[in-house]
Amino acid sequence: MSTFARTVTIRTGRVGYPVNILSHRLCDWVTDCDMQKLDLSAHYSLTQAFDLTGRRFFGDDWSGMEPWTRRADDPQASQNERAALSEEIVRLELSKSELSARINYAVDAADKEDGQAKYIAASDQLRKLEDRFRHFPASYDHWITTFDGYQRRSKVETLLLEAFGAGELQIYYAGNRVVCWEDWRHRPGFKLYMNLSMIRVPRSERSRSGIVQCDQDSLITPEDPYWEPTRYAAFVRADEFKQWSGKFQYAPDPSETFTPEEQCRALLKQWVTAHVGNPLKKQDCWRDVKKRLPNLSEAAFKRVWALETPGSWRIPGRKV
Repeated sequence: MSTFARTVTIRTGRVGYPVNILSHRLCDWVTDCDMQKLDLSAHYSLTQAFDLTGRRFFGDDWSGMEPWTRRADDPQASQNERAALSEEIVRLELSKSELSARINYAVDAADKEDGQAKYIAASDQLRKLEDRFRHFPASYDHWITTFDGYQRRSKVETLLLEAFGAGELQIYYAGNRVVCWEDWRHRPGFKLYMNLSMIRVPRSERSRSGIVQCDQDSLITPEDPYWEPTRYAAFVRADEFKQWSGKFQYAPDPSETFTPEEQCRALLKQWVTAHVGNPLKKQDCWRDVKKRLPNLSEAAFKRVWALETPGSWRIPGRKV
């Protein structure tokens, strides 16, 4: 094979660097890759393996969007603070109503002035609380959904990373090359993109045999370079994956899956839907919930009540 050189440009960011590529070296590399055939019917992409693991482990709770779910903090603390703030606002509103009646029916001027002063103080405090209340989400449904999805994503990531570390699963790239997981995961530049089914090889692997890199660290051109990708599509073998994933069986225990507070939320939602226009009494609901969920505290019930019931259910007095 005749040898001749040509010039191409490798781009690193916005800067192009001319590089001489020896055609016989490039042809040798392409031929080597062609010889290592990849049978896609016998492999799963990383994203596919991620999805299959989630469906196997979480069953119907798995939505399929978990690989791309963003990080989210637990909304419970914010929910609790919002519920406490809601209760305090309701208390002040009721206090203002009582003070207004006291002002209107004051027995003398002194009693009226005292009522007016307290009414002004309660109004000022109420405005401050309402201003704080506006900073909380009107609904936590999306936040809860995102957090739950992120929890599932983290669990599946942990399962797969443990499988790679234990050698139960191998990652294949560029044909049948195998990622040396325990070695590569400690090397600079290596990265695993599960949601893209892709890996980035370590810098040490890119610099072997005069490889010209496409990243920002490829500012020095070797004497006799050729180009090779730094990122590759990544797969796992289907037979290895099926053997590994066979140990997972989705069989949740509802009493372990949901906390008493979560079960209370579901119960109140059912009652609100079933009694539209006919609100139930808070104390009646609490007695019924306590029988069903003996481990639920009254404080937790009040938090859920403030979050899940409409305003008509929380108005004091007789329910018609």
